Amino acid sequence: MLDPLTLFNLNPEVAESGDLSGLKLLVGFTGFAEAGHVVSQIRDELFDALDHDLVATFDSDQLIDYRNRRPQISFIEDHLSDYEPPRLELHRMYDGLGEPFLFLTGFEPDVQWERFAAAVVHLAKTFDVQLVSWIHSIPMPVPHTRPVGVTVHGNRPDLMTGISAWRPTAQIQAAVGHILELRLTQAGIDVLGHAM
Repeated sequence: MLDPLTLFNLNPEVAESGDLSGLKLLVGFTGFAEAGHVVSQIRDELFDALDHDLVATFDSDQLIDYRNRRPQISFIEDHLSDYEPPRLELHRMYDGLGEPFLFLTGFEPDVQWERFAAAVVHLAKTFDVQLVSWIHSIPMPVPHTRPVGVTVHGNRPDLMTGISAWRPTAQIQAAVGHILELRLTQAGIDVLGHAM
């Protein structure tokens, strides 16, 4: 495996401030299923409503398969404009009470999952993250008038009691969040996944 620490760049002004230790980390990737654009809506709402600082930027060129998931660009009459490359970033956000937390968001990596997971585990340990919570949404063949179900998984049973609407034993297609949850658990970091 290539060195996970070369997969991201820290913003030294924020990362070396000493204000990142002991925070909680929220993770939300776009691209995998994402029924109802749940993660995108949460991300947009957080960025629109909360103050935030960039902590780290991941090298999307190493993680995203552009031919599989092509970014959008505008063609305006006779020229190209508005290209936004895919981003995968770690931000420090401040909630409505002014309490800081970390938010890792962007396109779900297509490749190098283990390397990416190792990089995130390293950052979580470096910043002494107290709890990682990740969100994703899965399409289900039910009418849109039904309530949204939530399935919670992870290594904190005390935070999962009474929440899960679905408790099966099933083989599912993995996402990078699943691998990240496994690697965080193995590293002794508290983690919860929320599938809507």
